[in-house]
Amino acid sequence: MKKRIVLLVHGFMVHDWHDFGLFKKYMDEHPVENTEFELVYLYDREKSKTSKPKAMVETLKKIVQEKQKEDYDILLCGYSFSCGIVAKVAQETHCSGVIYLSPTVSLFKTKLFWIHLKNAFKVLKLRLKKGKEKAEKIMKRTKTKGVVSLSYHISLSMIKTKKYYKSSVPYLLFKGSADEYSLDKDLYYIAKKSTAKQAKTVTVHGPDWNHFYILFEEYLTKEPMNEILAFLRRIPHE
Repeated sequence: MKKRIVLLVHGFMVHDWHDFGLFKKYMDEHPVENTEFELVYLYDREKSKTSKPKAMVETLKKIVQEKQKEDYDILLCGYSFSCGIVAKVAQETHCSGVIYLSPTVSLFKTKLFWIHLKNAFKVLKLRLKKGKEKAEKIMKRTKTKGVVSLSYHISLSMIKTKKYYKSSVPYLLFKGSADEYSLDKDLYYIAKKSTAKQAKTVTVHGPDWNHFYILFEEYLTKEPMNEILAFLRRIPHE
């Protein structure tokens, strides 16, 4: 039996810590038999070219192919916008399964578009007020450098990868009922497009289960998260 690895792919990340950092720590402390977890970084936010949709896809694909050469059985776990990238790469590299955590499929039907637009206006306002050179220094200090191009590339990625949810790769779709960015319509869209024989959708109900639960340690010990472990056990190894 091959060793299994779950590649954890972050969402719209402008902070220094990985979205799945606490999740990986928890899984390392509560190991799943014959399974490893690894953090994947799709881009460097200060290098605009790395966050272009095609570049992010190629980054993940290269990592998957390297792991396949090491004879790993691979599952991909995406969060937010990266679920679309995960769906595309999983198909093209024949991964054993995918986990979609709070997938963002609808750009214009949620607040996401306006959030990205707001980011652009903030930078424009700063540059007009301080000048380009001073603005760059401020953004570097406040770790917001590259946010405008990143917002644009992520929006574009959501649009370009939407069609790849039409897939036969087994999946688990997991979201909270209070999520404003991952809509029930998105779940229906994915379920309708998928041709997977093994597929499950889990919506956790409660006012605290919003888009950002994966970032907080207290949610990792709650019962609904066991669905992720159960999915890993259901998907057969190669």
